[in-house]
Parts: sequence; C-alpha cells; structure tokens
Amino acid sequence: MRYLLIEILLGAVATIVITVLGFYVAKLRGLLKKQATEQSAICKGVKALLRDRILQSYNYYLGKGYIPIYARDNVQSLLDEYKALGGNGVVDGLVKKLALLPTETPSNSEDKGVNI
Repeated sequence: MRYLLIEILLGAVATIVITVLGFYVAKLRGLLKKQATEQSAICKGVKALLRDRILQSYNYYLGKGYIPIYARDNVQSLLDEYKALGGNGVVDGLVKKLALLPTETPSNSEDKGVNI
C-alpha cells in the first residue's frame, strides 16, 4: 500500500511538471514566432528606408550635376547595407550613374550649399 501511494504521488508530480513545461514551451514558441515576425518587419522597414534614401540622393545630385566624394561614398554604403538586407539590384544602376557624375561643382553653375 505504501508503494502504491508513492507511485501515485510521483505520477501526479510528473504530470504537473510535464504540464507546466508544456505550457512554457508553447509560450516560448509563441514569443519566438512573434519575435521573428517583428524582426522581418524591421528588416523590411530599414530596407525601404535605405532604398528611399538612395533614390533621394540620386534625384538630388543628378539635379545638381555633380556629387561630392563624401556623398558618393555614403550612397555606396547605403547600397551595400541595402543589399546585405536582401535588397534587389534595381538601385544599382542609379548608384552607377551617380558614380559617373563629377565630384566637384561644375564651373558654370553656382552651388547653393543646400544639403539633404
């Protein structure tokens, strides 16, 4: 009789432990799924911001007719990070066009000193 009581008690404890562990495993899976979804959204948002910034720089400096060296390097860094996040090559052509621009103000126009 004594052993039967110990077996029942151990069975109940094991059931409680397994139930609690199962609850926490399910909760952890839910948190990991939520975190993965948020991480994906963050990456997509950063990628969109990088792309937008490259497009803004392209339009701005193409309009000016030149691109300073520091701006050209910055645009290249933006492109590198954009690609590292899985961005496609659509903006590659724009960055290549910017690289072909002169790095100094053309002598026939005045630089207004406006930065974006």
